[in-house]
Amino acid sequence: MVTNQSRRGKFITFEYVDGGEPQPFIQKIIDNFFPESDDIVTEREPTDGLFGQPLRTVLSKDWEETIHWSQLVYGFLADRVHHIEKKYGIRNLLAQGKTVICDRYNLSTYAYQLPSEKHFDWYYNTCTDEILVPDLTIFLKFEVDSCIENSLHILPNNNRNEFSILNRKTRRQRDELRKEIIRTGEMYQKAIDYLRTKVPPENIKVIEAKDETGTWYKLRPIIEACLQETVVR
Repeated sequence: MVTNQSRRGKFITFEYVDGGEPQPFIQKIIDNFFPESDDIVTEREPTDGLFGQPLRTVLSKDWEETIHWSQLVYGFLADRVHHIEKKYGIRNLLAQGKTVICDRYNLSTYAYQLPSEKHFDWYYNTCTDEILVPDLTIFLKFEVDSCIENSLHILPNNNRNEFSILNRKTRRQRDELRKEIIRTGEMYQKAIDYLRTKVPPENIKVIEAKDETGTWYKLRPIIEACLQETVVR
C-alpha cells in the first residue's frame, strides 16, 4: 500500500488511441497500491466540468459545419488549465499528497487536435507554459483490430473517452476507421519522440497492450517505481 501523507502526490496519465481500454489497468493500480485508501484520485479529459462538457458535446455529435483544429486545441487547453488550477484541481490534490491518475491528458492534444507534427513546436512553445507535466505518462499501444472492433460498437453520447472527430457514420466504415486509428497511433509516437527531446525530457513509457495479464506484468513495476520515488513539495 502506498501512502503520500508526508510528500507531494504523483501525477500519472494514461494515453491510447480510440477503442483502447485503459480502465482495467487503472483499477489494478487502485486495487494493488491503494487498497482501502483515499490517497488516489482518478480523473479524465475532457473533464465533466465547465469547459469539458462543451467539448464532450462537440466530440459526440455530427456537425454540418467544419470544426477547425485550432478551436479544439484552445478548447482542450481551457479545460486542461481549469482542471489543473481549480479549487479541487490536480495541483491542489498533488499538494495534499494525493496520487492523481488521469485518463488522457496533454499528450493526446499532439495526437488528436494538431493536424501534423509541423505544429508541435507551435503548441509546445505557445500553449504549454501553464501545463503541469506528469510524473509518468503511459502510452498503451493496443492492437489496431481490437480498437476497431471496440470503436464500431461505440454509441453517441456514451461515457467513453473518444477523441476522434470522425462523424458517427464514418466511424462505422471500417477502412476509414482503420486509417484514423493508424494515423493517430503514428502521431502519438511522433509526439512521444518529440517530447523526449525536451529538457528535461518527459517521462513517457510505451507498453504493448496485447492482453491484460501480460500488460499488467510490464506495467506494474513501472508504476511501483514511480510511486516510490520521492518528490519534494
